[in-house]
Amino acid sequence: RGLPDNCLELATLRTFRDSYLAQQENGEEMIKKYYETAPCIVDAINQQKDAKAIYVGLYKSLVERSVDLISEGKSSEAADNYSNVFQELQRKYL
Repeated sequence: RGLPDNCLELATLRTFRDSYLAQQENGEEMIKKYYETAPCIVDAINQQKDAKAIYVGLYKSLVERSVDLISEGKSSEAADNYSNVFQELQRKYL
C-alpha cells in the first residue's frame, strides 16, 4: 500500500507482536515462522495475475481487521485472526 514505515497500522502491529504475541505460548515460534515463510508467500502472490487484488484483500482481512481488534483490546482475537489468515496463505501459496 505504500504506507510509511511508521504508519499507525505497522506501529500497532509491531507493538502487538512484541508486547503480546511474543509473550504467548508458541508466540516466538509463530513470529519466527512468519519471518521464514512470508517472503515465499509474497513471491507466490507477486506471480499471480491478480496480485494487486490479493493484497487489497489481505490488507482488509489481516491488517485492518487485526488493528481494529487490537484497538478494541481484543488481543486474543487479533492473534487468532493473524493465525487463521497466515495458515490460509500457507495452504494457498506454499
